[in-house]
Amino acid sequence: MTTGELSRQDYYNVPFSRDDFKVLAGLLRSLRGGFIMSINDRPEIRSVLAGYEMVSMPTRWNTGGGSGSRAYSINAEHRLLKRFQLCPD
Repeated sequence: MTTGELSRQDYYNVPFSRDDFKVLAGLLRSLRGGFIMSINDRPEIRSVLAGYEMVSMPTRWNTGGGSGSRAYSINAEHRLLKRFQLCPD
């Protein structure tokens, strides 16, 4: 993989290529309504989906804790791509 290339991990470990994102961008531009989409914040994705607002949302991920295993909690920032006004807190 060369620098600047996207891997499957960048797309939530599914076979979704940069060309697929270009198709998605075209479909999003053709929508008559608003949308919201969770997405990884990568320079390549920002480039393909330029023109849409990307906002950061606080996120807490919790894993484990079942059957006596240790539970983990991670605070993180999640990116949302949108085309409509989010309600204020």
